[in-house]
Formats: sequence, C-alpha cells, structure tokens
Amino acid sequence: EATFECSLNAAPFTACSSPVEYTDLRDGPQEVRVQAVDPLGNVDPTPATHVWTVAVPPETTIDAAPADPSNRTSAVFAFGGSDNGTEPSGLAFECRLDGEAAPWVLCASPVEHRDLGEGPHLFEVRAIDRAGNVDGSPAAFGWTVDLTAPETAVDSGPVDPSNSASARFGFSADEEATFVCSLDGAPFAACPSPAAYEGLGEGPHRLDVRAIDRAGNVDVTPAVYMWTIDLTPPETAIDAQPADPTNATAAAFAFSAGEAASFEPELAERTARV
Repeated sequence: EATFECSLNAAPFTACSSPVEYTDLRDGPQEVRVQAVDPLGNVDPTPATHVWTVAVPPETTIDAAPADPSNRTSAVFAFGGSDNGTEPSGLAFECRLDGEAAPWVLCASPVEHRDLGEGPHLFEVRAIDRAGNVDGSPAAFGWTVDLTAPETAVDSGPVDPSNSASARFGFSADEEATFVCSLDGAPFAACPSPAAYEGLGEGPHRLDVRAIDRAGNVDVTPAVYMWTIDLTPPETAIDAQPADPTNATAAAFAFSAGEAASFEPELAERTARV
C-alpha cells in the first residue's frame, strides 16, 4: 500500500495522509503537490498538482477619532489595517464622510475633515490589499458636532432678604450638562445641583451659574441670583401711648422701627381699683 508526501507552495515534500488540510493561507496563488511512494520506496516522478488563488479581504481599524459629542468643526482620524493577521505596508485605504451618497476616495492616515456643520456625522474607511481585495465591512465612527451653548436657570434659592447665614440653590440647563458657580465674584468652580453655602456674611450676595454641555460648550450668559442677608434685629419704638393713669377703657398706641418691619404687639391686662 502506497504512502503519500505533500508540498505546499514549493516547500519540501513531507509525509501526509488523505485528506490533508492547510490553514491560515496568505493572499495570492497557491500550489499543492502530492506524490505517492510505494512500499519499495519508488516515488511518483510526476506529482499530482493543484493550483488555486486565495483572496482574503483585509481588516480595517480606526485608531483615533474626535470626542463625541464635539464642539469642533474639524475632525482628525487615524486608521490602519491588517491582512492575514499581519500589518503589511502595502495596504491602501479609501474614506468617505457622511453616508452612502458620498464617494469613496483614496486617503492616508491621519486624515482631517474641516468645516463640519453642526449635527451628526459618519466617517468610514476601508482597506484594500495588494491583490485588490476590499474590506467588505468598513470601519465606521459616528459622532455629533454641537456648537450650541446650553442655557442655565436657577430654579430655587434663599428668600430675599434672608436672616440665614446659609443658602441653598437648585439649578438646571436645557440639556445634559455640568455646572460651575461663582459666589460674590469669586473664580468659577465646579458645583453640583443643589449647591449649599454656609457661613455667609451680612449684606448683599450674588451667585452666578454657568452650564457646560457634554461637547464643552459654555453658557456665556450665566444665570444670576441676588439676595441680601440681614442678621441685625430691628429696634422698636412706641411713639404714642395712653396716659398713665387713665380712666379710658380703650388704649391706642403708635409704634415704629428703624427699618421696614412688621409688628407683633403684646397686650398686658391690668385691673384698676377704684
């Protein structure tokens, strides 16, 4: 009974059995040769030969892309690819921007797109190997250009005037955002909502709040809340009162304070003897 020897792509013949399988073949022409060897060691001088071509499409990757969302009207992409598990220098690339209607054009990494309009965008890139095989599943990156600043609103704050040395604020924006606050002209710093302040002094105060959206756009017209802290009790004066003693069964008083105030009179009843 004969045995067999096989050779792939002009490699030395080695023992093999039927069926034989080869994996991880590279792009391009392939040749397998098979020769039989009888029990006496006689070798078929005309090996059986089969020639065929392997066409493996390359794979494409996007290695760098803009933030999503972005407040920039330009975007830079870096990309690469592999063919048969390696990264050959012979790969070419084609790119297109914003959908199937856009043409594929030759491009090299990195590529920059400028003058992008506000709204969603889609970048696609595909590799082409030396055999002309095109990646059938291009690498794609979708992102949104957001150039519109958010609007900030202060939803709640202390009463004005207030007799408390602390203040609590709630604020919001018309889109997902973070906030920075400035109290009484201090530098803006990150703040949550609600935000609380303690140990405030007597007098006027002002809180400015700015929203910053996910794209980095900053509200240039901060929301403002102003109030006054008044910790000083008023001074009360009785300006007119009945005579003492009096034989009247009714008594009228006039009183005032050193500032705008409301009054809470206390009535002391007396029993007069006759």
